[in-house]
Amino acid sequence: MLTTAALAELVGGDLEGPSDLEIHGVDAMDSADGRSLSFISSEAYAGHWSKSKAGAALVTRGLDVPGHDATARALIYVDDAELAMNTALNVFAPAPDWPDVGIHGTAIVDESVSLGADVRIGPGVVVGADAVLGDGVVLACGVQIGRGVVIGDATIVGSHSVIGRGCVIGRRCQLQPFVSVGADGFGYRPNADGSALEKVPQNGTVRIGDDVDLGAQTCVDRAKFGATEIGSGSKLDNMVQVAHNVRIGRNCVIAAQAGMAGSVQVGDWVQIGAQAGIADHLKIGDGARVGAKTGVMRDVDPGTTVLGTPAFEDRIFLRQLSCLRKLPKFMAMQRSRSR
Repeated sequence: MLTTAALAELVGGDLEGPSDLEIHGVDAMDSADGRSLSFISSEAYAGHWSKSKAGAALVTRGLDVPGHDATARALIYVDDAELAMNTALNVFAPAPDWPDVGIHGTAIVDESVSLGADVRIGPGVVVGADAVLGDGVVLACGVQIGRGVVIGDATIVGSHSVIGRGCVIGRRCQLQPFVSVGADGFGYRPNADGSALEKVPQNGTVRIGDDVDLGAQTCVDRAKFGATEIGSGSKLDNMVQVAHNVRIGRNCVIAAQAGMAGSVQVGDWVQIGAQAGIADHLKIGDGARVGAKTGVMRDVDPGTTVLGTPAFEDRIFLRQLSCLRKLPKFMAMQRSRSR
């Protein structure tokens, strides 16, 4: 529990309303009760405040909130209500469901493993020979760590995730449940007489920077040679496919079910929408944006937004879409003229 005065101090905001209201959690405006904190980041949300039962709200400065009764409820004005809400969410977050510090009795940890301070290794975990776990690493139940894996300080590996031999994970990363890092890349070629497919050996590794998040069931395949790489600060959603030898830059955001084929190069600060597909060996420039369900079949220039399948710059794609909408009327006119 925090009072509204304490919350205002925590987020660096200006309080308008009672300073002693007790706030016990955060909630959406339409479901919040008098002990809940919500947020207002636009005029549309501001218009719903008078009907909400929330006890307090974070408000982006400059917004007018009609119907506010400062004698009964509190508004806390901040530079960015959504960012301030992140602070509040962290304060009211439940305790993490981590294993206790130490090695669970059912875990199997090779005697050659190097363990940092306060490592937490849960039930059923297997850690292979010569692995290195930094300070504060958390391995949830059922995790498998291969030979020679290196995991940086304060990284959390979710339940039943698998990190293959020789892969390197940076500091403060978060891997959600069922993540696969370092499985073989998808490489096959017809054999010499053309009678069958022959597997291409995948002898490389995976290197992941600091502060990288990998969503549940995301797969990052090991390289054929060299390394598949994900730069520091990048965030991947659930069920993202990163193929062998892909290189993803820093601070990229990649939404669910997007897929990158082998040897794709993604620059820094790139945004890739859900279910987008990128063909092999292509380059996505710094700051580019790839829309949801877009099929990328050629390089994307830095700072460009592309949409559609095959992908076109957004201005071209929207013109095409406009023409398609007009096509039925145009065809009807053509038929009328031909009669």
